Amino acid sequence: VIFFPGSWETGLRAMKDAKGAGLSVDFIGTDRWRTDGMLGAYKADVMSDMVFTTYYNEDARITEMSSVFLDAYRDKYGANATPDPAVALAFDAYLIALEGLREAGASTDHGKILAALHDTNAFSGASGEITFDDRGNPIKPITITTVTDGKFVLTDSVKPEKEKGN
Repeated sequence: VIFFPGSWETGLRAMKDAKGAGLSVDFIGTDRWRTDGMLGAYKADVMSDMVFTTYYNEDARITEMSSVFLDAYRDKYGANATPDPAVALAFDAYLIALEGLREAGASTDHGKILAALHDTNAFSGASGEITFDDRGNPIKPITITTVTDGKFVLTDSVKPEKEKGN
């Protein structure tokens, strides 16, 4: 297994080089591999046995908000439209910011707003349930995706075990 955190273009070159060298290995990538460009360049003989993680997959209806988000997105952009994972994260960030402002009340004190954001715990977003740790990092599920027959296929969704304060 080779973990390749780079772009899909560089990953594809590495896959071709590995195949050319006679190596039979699986490649694991990151969310940077989930692009239309990668699907357009998909070659089953080279890119089989690849998997990557990402923070959103439209087939992983992790929360009720996952369905609300996807339905609204498809209402606007078409029944077969697939949102980029970054769009789901932006949606979640917007809702978390609104919740932080609501929690801070009428205050314009940025400290109160930041404290409200920091206290986010088990927020139900499009990309899953989100909690911020003591350093402000989001603790949230990831999805594991493979490419099968030139299409992104959800393989699994993994929820973190870590909880706020740990």
